[in-house]
Amino acid sequence: MSDRFSLGGKVAIVTGGSKGIGRAIALAFAESGADVVATARGREAVMATAAEIRGRGRRTLEITCDVADEAQVQNLVDATVKEFGRVDILVNNAGFSPELVPLEKTPLEDWRRVIDTNLTGAFLCSRAVFPHMKAQKSGVIINMSSILGHVGLNWTGPYGVTKAGLAQLTRAAATEWARHGIRVNAIAPGFVETDMIADVRQNEQVSSMLRNRTLQRRFGQADEIVGAALLFASDAGSFITGQTLFVDGGWVCW
Repeated sequence: MSDRFSLGGKVAIVTGGSKGIGRAIALAFAESGADVVATARGREAVMATAAEIRGRGRRTLEITCDVADEAQVQNLVDATVKEFGRVDILVNNAGFSPELVPLEKTPLEDWRRVIDTNLTGAFLCSRAVFPHMKAQKSGVIINMSSILGHVGLNWTGPYGVTKAGLAQLTRAAATEWARHGIRVNAIAPGFVETDMIADVRQNEQVSSMLRNRTLQRRFGQADEIVGAALLFASDAGSFITGQTLFVDGGWVCW
């Protein structure tokens, strides 16, 4: 049964793969047998994660990429296919949250940047891998959504809008691409202890509110998102597409 979660012989691209949830997924995929290209915008962080992937006995490439830049995305996919001959898994994890301010005070520049990175970036990456997955008649795309794409929370409007968009992008792509053997799913984490919410965790009042709002009364860990990613990426999830899986400690259960 454990072999059903194996990624042996697979090639994966993980955007935002140099830290946090992306790094945890990239390393887990390598441990499960995949060759993994963990890309991000920072060169040093990409190189460090690549070294960890190689340390697990798998091949990788050191490629930086701003997913909001169409040319950089195409270069990422072209380089991966040139090196490995295929791409089997794409994890659209790259993203950021702008400064937490009321919606009416959100600068247009921040609105556009978060949409370009979190939502348009996932579209560009998915569109770039599609021809290769179509030719293979197989492929997996995993979009990193969020509970904030499904519930409202003060001062998180632009971020939540992009994550809701990712959930719909997941359904749209799953519907159109199923006939090509491509499965598309999303993961919606709750509040996970990563750099993205470092400031929030340092505010004891807000941190306490978020923990108490979670059924398990704690923040998640990046490694706790890995199981969902392995399920979707492997044959264990072969009959799952178009779905969003909440990994949130029970947040949306309330």
